[in-house]
Amino acid sequence: MWFDSWFGPVRIALVGATAYVTLVVVLRLAGKRTLSKLNAFDFVVTVALGSTLATILLSEDVSFVEGASALMLLALLQFALSWTVTHLPTSRGVVNAAGSVVLLDGELLEDVMARERITPGQVRQAVRGAGLGSLSGAGAVVLETDGSLNVVQRAKMSDRSALTGLIPRTDGATERSTGEVLRSHLHHRAAGRLTADLEENYHPDVVLLSDRGMHRGHDGVRRLADVLHRYHGNDEWTGTHLEIENEFGFLRWSAHHGPYGAESFVVTDGKIVIHTVHSGRQVAQP
Repeated sequence: MWFDSWFGPVRIALVGATAYVTLVVVLRLAGKRTLSKLNAFDFVVTVALGSTLATILLSEDVSFVEGASALMLLALLQFALSWTVTHLPTSRGVVNAAGSVVLLDGELLEDVMARERITPGQVRQAVRGAGLGSLSGAGAVVLETDGSLNVVQRAKMSDRSALTGLIPRTDGATERSTGEVLRSHLHHRAAGRLTADLEENYHPDVVLLSDRGMHRGHDGVRRLADVLHRYHGNDEWTGTHLEIENEFGFLRWSAHHGPYGAESFVVTDGKIVIHTVHSGRQVAQP
């Protein structure tokens, strides 16, 4: 049937325009995060908003007030979910699926690919799409939470901090980047949490080299920390500069009343395995 009456077109024009304006206002109030595509829930909300708007336009059984209420409810639920994930870290693993590295340093990770149901051909397609002609040119290929495959070129891997929590280890855990380990180290030391720093960031067989000799293991780190504490006291840092390149880190620091130091690190499998320390104190000029 081509035409029933003018009621339908007029209703669609009036209700549709009003519903469209309402949706724009709702999205503006809810913020940019509402229509992002960071995970599967974002996709569901985006589709649901479009479906709800179409229902308001075409179904005479749904009043404008009911449709507008549905739009606002979806936006509110999305806002509540994103707020929960942002402010309650423990909920992230329940709500969001983590990304997965399916290729690392040019090598396909077949066990991860099998778990994620990704074929080698799909990974190669993503590598070609990034303008690379060889898998060896790709430092990593990441299956993101929205299902896309992102390629990081080998020449741009740097400290791998963008892959934090994604690189699999042989024990089934995920590898922390050098940057994450060293920033955690600085955070714990600034708060005076030596034990937490040792457990989280140092390998049990770490080698610590300083102008006060060689120290091994967690006990060695404790002994040198006690020596430095007696030497430098409780001076607060006034500046730090951290440089990171792959598994290597270099730290320069200074304190308020003259102490200064330079430290280097080697991080393997998310733990500090070699740590060198040189520190001193500036002598005040007469």
